[in-house]
Amino acid sequence: MGATFTLSEEIDVVVKKLVEQEKEFKILSVAKIVTRFRTGTWYTRGKLIYAKTKILSMYERFEMDAEILILVNKRMWELLTDQQKEALIFHELCHVEASVDKNGAPRNSPNDGRPVYRLCSHDLEEFKLVVEKYGLWRPDAQEFMDSAKKGEQLTMEFTPQNHKKEPSSNVIHLRAK
Repeated sequence: MGATFTLSEEIDVVVKKLVEQEKEFKILSVAKIVTRFRTGTWYTRGKLIYAKTKILSMYERFEMDAEILILVNKRMWELLTDQQKEALIFHELCHVEASVDKNGAPRNSPNDGRPVYRLCSHDLEEFKLVVEKYGLWRPDAQEFMDSAKKGEQLTMEFTPQNHKKEPSSNVIHLRAK
């Protein structure tokens, strides 16, 4: 079965809450963010995709009257707790930052005058095998671990262990460490 897409007021509520409450997302207060559930098998390089964020092209902005699209794997969403759903959307919003000119001023589109955004990479780019063998050898890895220790740690565990197949009746357990 191919992918299908549906509207999601539930995701919209979480996006709105985070943009209003979290100082990290102040730049998104004027953004038009479209959210959709995606159904169907969704893997990239053998890894299950929970969600994706896309900065819309100028044409897509025109067609959708928005700057940002957040697609969420509906099947996974239904398995998450409310706190995990919020963490997932927080993660996706962290991928967005304001596009700036050479002077550091926010850029606006010449077509509609609305802000222009760009995708932001993850803070940590490392393989677990490297960390297992060499430890936290990079400063960004150590900074990441220091941040992880600051707050309550949540772990999502799947049953069964093989993530390469579409989960059918998997249960996600939330465990505070």
